[in-house]
Amino acid sequence: MSAKKLLARIVIALIGLQVAGFVAALLAKRRYLAQDYGEGSVNEVAVFGGAEKEVMSQPFTGGAVRAICGGVELDLTGAEIADAPAILDVTVICGGVMVKAPLEWRVALTPSVTMGGVEDMREQSDPSTESPPDLIITGKIICGGLPVGDAEMNLHELHATE
Repeated sequence: MSAKKLLARIVIALIGLQVAGFVAALLAKRRYLAQDYGEGSVNEVAVFGGAEKEVMSQPFTGGAVRAICGGVELDLTGAEIADAPAILDVTVICGGVMVKAPLEWRVALTPSVTMGGVEDMREQSDPSTESPPDLIITGKIICGGLPVGDAEMNLHELHATE
């Protein structure tokens, strides 16, 4: 087999894999968006792209955010939690999710992390308080990040400070 034929087959195989991956990602996005978490919840998905969502729910109950090779900025600063804790399930694969939460909320970060990072970057007045959390963030972070910030923080500032 000549080198040209081998190269052509490799290129065709790579294009086929890329198309198959794109179709699989679109199907996953469609399946995720079909899930219903109820009144006052959020369900946001970003696959090979980005999404911004501002939640103004009164009361906010939680929901799910998924970022696969993409990013989501979720602003919860206008939401209120009536029945704490609200539970937010976050899945990140090769991407990132930024959650903006009010300074007065106590946030518990409990996702499993593989080759990634999770951090509450808000300036809090008394982090030693033993009160129960207002928001529990669970899920899986694989090769990605999950920063929790305040209303003033944005992703561009986050990257500039690193």
